[in-house]
Amino acid sequence: MNEQFVVVSDIHGQAELLERVINRYGDDVSYILNGDMIDRGPDSRGIFDIAADIGANIILGNHEWVLLGAMNDPNPERRAAWQETWFGIGSMRYENQALQSYGIGSRLSPEEAASELKETMLRLGHLSLLENAKIYNETPGVLVVHSGLPSDIRMERIHERLDSYLVMHQANQYVDEPEELFSAKLATSYKAPRDLSKLLVTGHIHYRRPLSERLYGGTSIKPTRAYLASCLDLGDPLYVYESWSGQIAAFEQP
Repeated sequence: MNEQFVVVSDIHGQAELLERVINRYGDDVSYILNGDMIDRGPDSRGIFDIAADIGANIILGNHEWVLLGAMNDPNPERRAAWQETWFGIGSMRYENQALQSYGIGSRLSPEEAASELKETMLRLGHLSLLENAKIYNETPGVLVVHSGLPSDIRMERIHERLDSYLVMHQANQYVDEPEELFSAKLATSYKAPRDLSKLLVTGHIHYRRPLSERLYGGTSIKPTRAYLASCLDLGDPLYVYESWSGQIAAFEQP
């Protein structure tokens, strides 16, 4: 990965916004996509096309974890449960426009839709992007994870937990919902592990908060948290973290 990188979180199928980010920063930086690449927005397929083109470093979010469970978990009962979770009902539904972006009909059963989507993503090379994704990304100055980290556990134990989730992921065993990917409490906490000693960059909860409140710690003390997720579906800006400036940049929607 290039020394300079940009973190984009919770892009949710907004391929045009991701293109705007790439047009600004170009090929001289690396890109970290911090989960929830799919669903909600109109072009999940486009997000994966772009991710492949730029060689993005992908971190799993809860939306990817649920989808992979629905497509790949070898346990039939667990796989069926993930399929039901992905389709869901009302506000609990994960899938939203992702099938449409891949040209798959919405009247299929959860099992049929998951099977057809898996075949399509496999053919396009998109499934391998998810299967090779990580749980977190760490550099000397920054740790990126989708939701957050518990503040009452030492980093040695946290690394063990994160690595155990990666082993589960690599074995296609989506047994539970890792709180580091799913927890609203961790995503909204201002706390970070006391022995982390670097910036924690997260997404997950879609805040309607201004740019000035997204880098916790302000200018007088060293920041400990950076919050990126916003309400893109309501027209809010996309926020990204720049490693070289240590700041968050805003991309206004048209």
